[in-house]
Amino acid sequence: MQIIVKSDPKKVSLVYKKLKNIKKLTILKQHGSSIIVNHDDLYESDTRKISALQKLIKTKTKATKVIPIPLKPSQRLLRKTKKTTKAKTPTKAKTTKIPQTNEKISDFTNTHLNKKMYFFLDIDRTVTWKNTRFIDSKVVKAFRRMKKLGHHIFFASGRPYNDIYDAIREANTDEHGIAENGGVIINATSHGDKTLGILDNCEDALEELQKTLPDLKEKAGPLRKSEIVLEKTPYSVKKIREVIKQKRLKIQVIPSPTSIHMSEAGIDKGTALNEFPKYIPINPYRTVSMGDSEIDIPLFQKSQYSMAVNNAPAKVQKATSLPPAQGSYFDGVVECFKMFDSRFNENF
Repeated sequence: MQIIVKSDPKKVSLVYKKLKNIKKLTILKQHGSSIIVNHDDLYESDTRKISALQKLIKTKTKATKVIPIPLKPSQRLLRKTKKTTKAKTPTKAKTTKIPQTNEKISDFTNTHLNKKMYFFLDIDRTVTWKNTRFIDSKVVKAFRRMKKLGHHIFFASGRPYNDIYDAIREANTDEHGIAENGGVIINATSHGDKTLGILDNCEDALEELQKTLPDLKEKAGPLRKSEIVLEKTPYSVKKIREVIKQKRLKIQVIPSPTSIHMSEAGIDKGTALNEFPKYIPINPYRTVSMGDSEIDIPLFQKSQYSMAVNNAPAKVQKATSLPPAQGSYFDGVVECFKMFDSRFNENF
């Protein structure tokens, strides 16, 4: 079984050294702050052993996240062993190739190749083109193709909840999704949306911040249920965060390419993905996320697989479990679809 070990970028070299000292672990590849290792004797059914190994790795390396990638027995990697004179030649098994940064990574996903997957996609600058907000007909066609192949497409965006409803109708994706950077799960129940963040807390916090930062103002726009979007401000995000810390406010500010979002601390796209299976039946071991900005990193951290489009900043590209796509914007999303389903090109 392969395992992705994620750590603080500043401590990745230390984590790498400590992983070497754990028995039966083979280090396969390092990509940014993620290290992919293999354990010879674990299978998907060994849930207790997998849980024990996750705790062991976290305890010994202080890793921030340990993610198991379930593999079939026929697909597990054979650990390289020292040759001995009387050693039996091991039976050949299919191996899973660990991707290099600039090569195709379809072999890496053999575990889930052509199987039902759950894609969580950012919208702006991921499935839209550069600075536009419209969804191209090519995007709709690709989504339709993936749905026919049995996959599920969900939007996970910072847009307000009403905009996500419009995007779902326009692009013909699944009727559920994530809005307002994790503050709202769309169509979570038969009664409608599930709101995770509390808007009143954000508005109270903004009033308190304005006592120190008077030019901090809410941006006019569509109604939101769980967060506030700020107007362009002379204050840096770092400065705003310092004042939040000084005042001990339980809120957070996260920049996106076009604005700054203010929400309750702990509410983000990753939080929503964690809550998603409680309301919508999905397999968390088959989730794939894609995005282009810092606001997508919590989503990457909670997904089984994550990939950034090529137009994403270096910091965002390093936060994913898989190397970045070679294509920018929706071309990168199409590249991801092809990687997880070899049938995608048929009639597309």
